[in-house]
Amino acid sequence: MSGKYSKETVFPENDHRHFNKDGKAFNVGETFGGLPFEKAIDLVEQVRWIAQDRNSLAQTSLKWLLQQEGISTVIPGFKNPEQVASNIAAASVKDFSDAELAKLSDFYWKDVHDYIRGDY
Repeated sequence: MSGKYSKETVFPENDHRHFNKDGKAFNVGETFGGLPFEKAIDLVEQVRWIAQDRNSLAQTSLKWLLQQEGISTVIPGFKNPEQVASNIAAASVKDFSDAELAKLSDFYWKDVHDYIRGDY
């Protein structure tokens, strides 16, 4: 959900996102959240609106997680101090409205759920 990948992205041969695109090497939920990569890219494009007035898509995604009932923390990835600072800043991003949360839930059940591989 960072928005940094495109359908033209090529992952290194030793990267699980290259050799496990179909989920056969290990749990399908571990690679692209159980979604086929190309479909995931299409779906991200459809929800880019969530980042409007909320900085980056990555921060917005973290904020959405933090707004879920029962979630008190998230453990995002990072590669450098700037990404750590950006992840921390996600806590200060504008909250989602109830209408936005409902729209995202509807989007998931209508446009995403049926593409998830595995027993989820």
